[in-house]
Amino acid sequence: LLGSLSMSLEREHGSLPLLLAQPVDPGEIVLGKWLGLTFSTSAAIFIAFGFSGAVVTRFAGWHDITMYLFMVLASILLAMVHLGIGMALGTFLRNSAMAIGSAVFLWLAEVMLSDVTLIMATLGLKLHPVRLFWVLIANPVQAYRILVLNRLHGDLEYFGPVGRYAIHQFGHHLDVLLIGILMGWLVLSLVVGVVHLRRSGAK
Repeated sequence: LLGSLSMSLEREHGSLPLLLAQPVDPGEIVLGKWLGLTFSTSAAIFIAFGFSGAVVTRFAGWHDITMYLFMVLASILLAMVHLGIGMALGTFLRNSAMAIGSAVFLWLAEVMLSDVTLIMATLGLKLHPVRLFWVLIANPVQAYRILVLNRLHGDLEYFGPVGRYAIHQFGHHLDVLLIGILMGWLVLSLVVGVVHLRRSGAK
């Protein structure tokens, strides 16, 4: 939501032509906005998790705090990915109403509709666990969920045959694969945003 609004509001308020008239590359505009939002969002996540982290340290000790910190860092990575997706989406939209609606729909599609669709596809199409695994982790929210559950619990029985395939096939390299997918989404979204802003300009 923040990412899409940051770009669409510039176009809606008429300040985008002024930005593009400056001696800066459109890529610097997109990356600059993304870095600023990433810093503020990361600070908010650290503050929000900090209070509960203090409770974890008090009652569970420092042994479990490393797992907790991993979850915090993974949450920041997911936020960075969605800020990038939002930035790319915002370069296509002309007003804040469209940006808000599109961002909310995209989030609901990732979180809720994807689960329903996967269940229907599994039952109707009888997807093999291998194919279902790759479809599942193509969704950045699902990739984050598997990443955190795998690190916290060490198994993915929650995902049934898909989880067992993931552990058997990738083992300790599963975290690397999932982080790579999240980073791929981040790079792809920023590239799309920069390329489209260069082509469309202030139109």
